[in-house]
Parts: sequence; C-alpha cells; structure tokens
Amino acid sequence: MTGGRLDQPPNPSQMKSWRGRICRRRFTPLLTPLPPDLRDTIHLHYYQDLTLQETADAMDVALSTTKYRKHQALAELQKKLSVAETLLKPSSTSK
Repeated sequence: MTGGRLDQPPNPSQMKSWRGRICRRRFTPLLTPLPPDLRDTIHLHYYQDLTLQETADAMDVALSTTKYRKHQALAELQKKLSVAETLLKPSSTSK
C-alpha cells in the first residue's frame, strides 16, 4: 500500500481510489461496444474527471452534444446492466 501501513485503516482518499479502480474494472467491458463518440465522452468525463464543458472542448463539440452523448451512453449502459441483472436472477420456478 502506498503511504500507509498494513495494520492501519486506509484513509478516505485511498478508499476513493480503490473504489474507482474496482468500478473501472467492472464497467470498462461494458463501455467497449459503445460507439466511439459515446465511449470517449464517458471516458473523458468520468475516468479523466473532466467537466462536461472540458469534455466538449476536448472533443471539439458543443456542450449540448456532450450532454446528449453522455445521456445516450448512460442509457445504453443502463440497458446492459438491466439485461445482465435479469440473466443473473435465480428463476422463481427453480427449487
């Protein structure tokens, strides 16, 4: 562990960093099939911590376009997660 001993609890910034890495590992495979413009929007905004305006500037598009792409990407991810959740639920008819 960086900056801490094993017998001490991690500080809040370490916990945030660990949670972020775990979330990235779980969500990265879901991002791969997204169209590049949606995937890049999510990557810049959430993974690189850019504001929506900074993301728009980096992608050379209007802020409204960035907001729309973020909304579309999140809707696609939500669909994928809903399908995965449905597939993982145990059947109510199985004993």
